[in-house]
Amino acid sequence: MKKKSLWERLQLSAKQIFCILVFMLILEVLNHFSNYALSRMGGIIPREPYRLFTVFTAPFLHFSPNHLLVNSIPFAIFGCLICLQDKRLFIKLTLFSSFFAGLAVWALARGGNAI
Repeated sequence: MKKKSLWERLQLSAKQIFCILVFMLILEVLNHFSNYALSRMGGIIPREPYRLFTVFTAPFLHFSPNHLLVNSIPFAIFGCLICLQDKRLFIKLTLFSSFFAGLAVWALARGGNAI
């Protein structure tokens, strides 16, 4: 089996990251037209045990198109680079960092809804 070239692997990585970004863009559009109800329901509320599940939903939610754009640029760059190296590593790092960052926000943030 022929090994894929760097260019082919980069294209595949970019497509995978692009699919995730499209998913987040669709969520942002739905969120915008629902007056950000998704963010209110899926955003982290610190130290509320019944809202602990939101550490899994908050990474996909944003409070504005600008927030999504600013987060998308480094996600696209670093996501492509990591995915280029190893897709499984990308999945592990994404799940690990999303979970523990969300858990830190849940445990340490001030009151209110944190996205």
